[in-house]
Amino acid sequence: MTVDYIIVSVLFYQVIYWLEDIMRIVFAEKIAEYIKNCSPEYIAVAFVGADWREFIPDWKKIKSIVVSPTLGSNPKAIHEIVKELGWEKVEFLDNLHAKLYLGENSAISGSANLTKNGLSGNILHELCTVTHNPQHLKSFKIFFDHIRSKAKDSYPTVEQKKHKLDELFQVWGAAVSQKLLNDTHHATQFKDFELLSNNHFYISWYQISDCEYSAELQGVEDYIDDNIHFLPSDNIEKNRWVLTWKKTNDGKPHKRVALNWLYIHELFENGIVTPGYGYTKVAIQRKDLQKPEPPFELTPDVVKAFKEVVACGVNRKYFVQPDDEFYNTNYGQTQLPKLIDDMKEKIKDINASK
Repeated sequence: MTVDYIIVSVLFYQVIYWLEDIMRIVFAEKIAEYIKNCSPEYIAVAFVGADWREFIPDWKKIKSIVVSPTLGSNPKAIHEIVKELGWEKVEFLDNLHAKLYLGENSAISGSANLTKNGLSGNILHELCTVTHNPQHLKSFKIFFDHIRSKAKDSYPTVEQKKHKLDELFQVWGAAVSQKLLNDTHHATQFKDFELLSNNHFYISWYQISDCEYSAELQGVEDYIDDNIHFLPSDNIEKNRWVLTWKKTNDGKPHKRVALNWLYIHELFENGIVTPGYGYTKVAIQRKDLQKPEPPFELTPDVVKAFKEVVACGVNRKYFVQPDDEFYNTNYGQTQLPKLIDDMKEKIKDINASK
């Protein structure tokens, strides 16, 4: 072994140690470990998953996060982050692909999204770099500010972000129903529910009636788990939920019949052919398809609150419509925000009386 070889070898390893001091390469479960130690204040990731809290235990330190509100992101996870941080700290950028976790003293960047698939170390094969170099941290902050600016331009208002998240819930539900994704979230409690749009879910009463299905609807009759009927003019979309309640002849919720969530897997515009029957549009929930989690859990208190407010005062005008021949869902949905507020106030009264 020559002296020159020894000198070159020593210099080589010195360079390696110097580079590692500036930037380290990590993979598998080590990525999650470094992200936790980083305590990120700024996060930019394409996708967020249901287990995001597991990987960001110091989530209260987050000052801003940018995510892509597209199918790879779990909409309930995004909504949880919004509930914790507020809409002003959460930005949306559709075509975001970068993954950056930037803390006060370190930064992790690479391929790993804020999901269990990306950070568990045993599902996807991810690779990231870790740096503590002050100049690198400054550069990453400049990049993050650029991404955040792009996001603010894309969705400048809270209402626009709510609308996009509402759309994502619908797309997510479609993927879950086709078994392309699993909805691993627990049911949302009503106190944590936030209405994203007037069509976040539909509300409709029903009464039992004999109707003749169209030939098209008869073709899938064996697969029907539940169904509800609407006017042809009602703006109803697939992959949304309907909260159904049975109405008595005097226009009140039936005391002994439970509320029910119905998921719209399919719509049949002319599903009923009975002469003179106005509600010819049929929404069906299928036995052979999966359902995402409903908007919120129907606990006894929630059911009681709903039944006490839906047919009282101004709500009766919108959700019963006693003076009209047919129930117009479009009209009723305009009152949905007020109904949700009334239910929350009623639940406060129920809890106070216990």
